[in-house]
Amino acid sequence: RTVVIPDDPELILKTVQEEWATHDVVLMSGGLGPTRDDMTKHVLTGWWGTELVEHQPTLEFLYKRYAERGRAMNQLTKSQALAPKGAEVLHNPVGTAPGLGFSRDGKWLAAMPGVPYELFTMIEGHVLPRLLKDYPGNFFAKRVLRMANVSESEIALELEDIEDHFPEGVTMAYLPRMDGLWLEIKVEGEQEEEGKLTAALDKVADQIRHRMGSRIYAENGDSLPKLLGEAFAGAGQSLSVAESLTGGSLAAEVVSVSGSSRYFQGSVTAYSPEAKIAQLDVPKALISEKTVVSKEVAIAMAEGVRAKFRTDFAISTTGWAEAPDEDTKPGAWIGFSGPNGTDARWITHYYRRTVNIQRTVQQALSMLLQKVMEARA
Repeated sequence: RTVVIPDDPELILKTVQEEWATHDVVLMSGGLGPTRDDMTKHVLTGWWGTELVEHQPTLEFLYKRYAERGRAMNQLTKSQALAPKGAEVLHNPVGTAPGLGFSRDGKWLAAMPGVPYELFTMIEGHVLPRLLKDYPGNFFAKRVLRMANVSESEIALELEDIEDHFPEGVTMAYLPRMDGLWLEIKVEGEQEEEGKLTAALDKVADQIRHRMGSRIYAENGDSLPKLLGEAFAGAGQSLSVAESLTGGSLAAEVVSVSGSSRYFQGSVTAYSPEAKIAQLDVPKALISEKTVVSKEVAIAMAEGVRAKFRTDFAISTTGWAEAPDEDTKPGAWIGFSGPNGTDARWITHYYRRTVNIQRTVQQALSMLLQKVMEARA
C-alpha cells in the first residue's frame, strides 16, 4: 500500500511501526535533508534505538561535491553525513542526503530523499537490485506495441478474436498515453517455463503486428525523442520544427536526447499570424481565407520551416490549447513536410491547457516518427 503523511514526528513513527509490523519491505521518501522540517532521519534513529554518528565516506563525498562547486560547506550540510549507528548508508550520487537502510528479521526498510530525480536514482541503484536479489519471483516478460491516432475501443474490437484465444499466462493491457495507445502484452509463469512462455508471448505479438500493420510505429517503451534519434541515426537526414501552439516545447523535446545535433537543424516559434507570414512565408491570403488554425496553414508552416533550414523533414503545430470561445472546440493541427509529401493531422483537446500542449507535442513526435519510417520503407 501507499501512505502519504506530513512532517509530523509522531505520525512518522506511528506509520513506520505499523508498516514494519505488517510488511517485509518498507520504502520511504522525504525528510532526510538538513532543515528543521526534515525529521525522518531523527525519527528513524529513535525508532531503531540508536544514535547518530558521522559517516566518513559521506562526509568526504560532501566536501568533494562542494569543492567542485567552489562553495564552502556549512554546518547544516555537514549534518547530512550523520547516520543512525548500525544502519546501512545508501550512497546518493546526485544529491547531498544519503539514503538509509534498516534490516532485521528478514525485513528491510529503505528511507530515501524525496527530490524526484534523487529518489529515482536511489531506487535504480539500491532498491531494485536488492529486491530482484531477495525476491526473484516468477519469469516475466512483455512486448509493447504503440499506435497513434486510434481509439482504445476501436482497437479492442479489432483484436477481440485474438484475445479470446490467448495462450495461458499471456495478458494484455490497453494503455492510453499522450502519444497514442500502447498495447502492453505480458506473460508470467514459473522460471523453468521461460522458453515456452516466451514463445507464447511472441506468437501473440506477431498476430497483433500482422493485424495492426503500419499503424504500429514503435515496439518498446522508449521515449519518442529517443526513438526519433534512432530513426535518424546514420541516415544523414535532417529535421526542422515550426511551432505556434506548443511555443517551443516540441523543439525542446527533440533536443532532450544526446546526439540530436546530428539531425536537428533548428526551429521557429511563430505565435502570431504576422510571425507566421514573416518567418515562415505562410501566405497572408491563406491565413485570411483558412485562419491560422487550419490544415492548410499547418502544412504551409511545415513547408516554410523546411525551406528555411533546408531540411529533409519538418513538423509544425498550430491550434488552440483552450477554447477561444463557447462555440469552438480546442484542438491542434500538426503539419508535416518531407520527401514523402505533405500531410496534416487534427487532434481534439479535452484537458487543461498545459496538458493539451504536452499532448500536442507527443502526438507531433509520433506522427513525425511514422512519416520518417514511411519515407524509409
